[in-house]
Amino acid sequence: MNNITNISNAAGTYERQATIGETTDRKALARENGSLEKKPESTADRVSLSTESKDMQTARQALLTVPEEKSSNADRAEKIAGLQQAVAEGNYEVDPEQVAEKLIGSIIDMLA
Repeated sequence: MNNITNISNAAGTYERQATIGETTDRKALARENGSLEKKPESTADRVSLSTESKDMQTARQALLTVPEEKSSNADRAEKIAGLQQAVAEGNYEVDPEQVAEKLIGSIIDMLA
């Protein structure tokens, strides 16, 4: 049985080699006759962008034109400093109703 398999494999290898040889011979003959087509050389490169890429460029450009809000950063820093001072002095009080509302809201958002 192994001999039959070996013969079959050898035949398949020979067929592939013959096909490759014929293709190579045809190409060589075509080159000699000058009938092998050459691709025309392009004088300019072209780029085509997908619509997603164009949308990303538009969004990026829009973000670059948005002015930074320095006043909001200053306000935030001021708020944080006030909270730190209240905690340090022991005056910071937590509103349990606000905490409960935020927790329930977070849970609802996670389940949605």
